This record gives sequence, C-alpha cells and structure tokens, in this order.
Amino acid sequence: MYTFEEKNRIIIQSASADHFEKDKALFFKHCSNPKLERDIQRANAFTYAKVDGQMLSELLNKLTLEEILANRVGEVKSPSKKKQSTSSKKKGSGSKGSKRPRENKSKLENETIAPVESDKKKEPNEKSFPG
Repeated sequence: MYTFEEKNRIIIQSASADHFEKDKALFFKHCSNPKLERDIQRANAFTYAKVDGQMLSELLNKLTLEEILANRVGEVKSPSKKKQSTSSKKKGSGSKGSKRPRENKSKLENETIAPVESDKKKEPNEKSFPG
C-alpha cells in the first residue's frame, strides 16, 4: 500500500503513547504478528511510543492512514496516575538523579561580580610576563 518512505514519515508523525490503546485494539483486530504481540503485552509507559510505531508499521500494510486515524477519533485522553506523578517530578527537579534545586537565573543576573585581579588594566611600566 505505502512505500517505505511514506510509512516511515507516517510512523514518525503519528506514533504516540497517547494512541497506544486504540492502535492496540485495531492491531489485534486486523493483524497477526506473534513477536509484536508479545512486545505489546510487555509494553510499559517507557515503550508505548516505540511499540505504537511498530504497530503502525504493521497496520499500514493492511489499512489506510485514514482508517487508522478514524479509529483514534473520539479517544479521550485520561492520564494514568503514573504519568501524573512523573510529570510533576519533571517540572521542578531538573534531571532524574539531581538532588540539587534548580537555580533561579534572574537571581544570578542581578548579582554584581567583583572584577578579578587579572582583569584590571596594567600600568605601562609593569611587565607583561613574570620573571
């Protein structure tokens, strides 16, 4: 149905963890791929987008993009409790393992910095090089 380039472009644009459940139902209805079925059953929040892309690849062999998108219409996004807890952690903590609080940039900009001795202009009779 689609060339590799077309499928790849569609997968990059459309693969999303948000549509995983709808695409999963459509996949089990129209496709059969034991290895991918196993990956779907083992999928978690970290692998949903990747596995959704694999499902889309198989679905595009059987269905059109319009049929896949029509199946997604009416989908209500209901974030799970896990997603809420991870998104709230990301807002203020910086990187995953960081225990240091994020610095306020505006506070740093308002501080005045004393000039370093090497930044001061040298007198004409001083030597450039020690020694």
